[in-house]
Amino acid sequence: MPVVTTAENPPMAAVVARGRGCAPAISGHWTDPSEYGQTLDGDNVQAGGMTEAATSRSYGYASTPLGRLLVVSARGALVGLYFDGHERTPSVHDLATGSSELLTSVGDQLDEYFHRDRTRFDLPLRLEGTPFQIAVWSAVLDIPYGQTSAYARVAERVGRPRAARAVGAANGQNPISIVVPCHRLVGSNGALTGYGWGLDKKRGLLELEGADLSWGIAAARPLARSGR
Repeated sequence: MPVVTTAENPPMAAVVARGRGCAPAISGHWTDPSEYGQTLDGDNVQAGGMTEAATSRSYGYASTPLGRLLVVSARGALVGLYFDGHERTPSVHDLATGSSELLTSVGDQLDEYFHRDRTRFDLPLRLEGTPFQIAVWSAVLDIPYGQTSAYARVAERVGRPRAARAVGAANGQNPISIVVPCHRLVGSNGALTGYGWGLDKKRGLLELEGADLSWGIAAARPLARSGR
């Protein structure tokens, strides 16, 4: 997935570059020398500060095997993908229909993902949050399909090696489920730990992607008491 651009939020340049060990390259690309190293296109992802949260929103819905998703867009980009009926899902009273092209793309790509025909999304994203949250979410975007990463490892990648708990908190506030794959973050022992949308959905998404959950399951089992 593309990484966060910083054209609209200059302070993010320092945060993301420090965390990734990256240097901005020519034409809005980032050169990432990390283990997932590749040059990624930053044109499809925007970073928005919290003061921009009042940007006018448009809404729509997409159906998935795990339930209906509320699709939220702003300025032609995806800003939210919420499981319908969840406590974190915005209440939509006056439904303003979003871009039909974007809604169609979201629906089509989700359908391909759930049919295992798509391993990465190609959608315009707008990440809205604090600089730290955006740094965490952009690092999460780099976790490959079918793989997992530990909170502590992401903390190292964003330049805050002792902030694993803060990474977990930021991950829990991710407003764009599935597309920004917060479900791929697990505990250091492989345990699924928490997931804002429910552990059943986290397990379902990881199983869909073919991620190896066996060591996490073993780690989560209580130790048997030895007899005397």
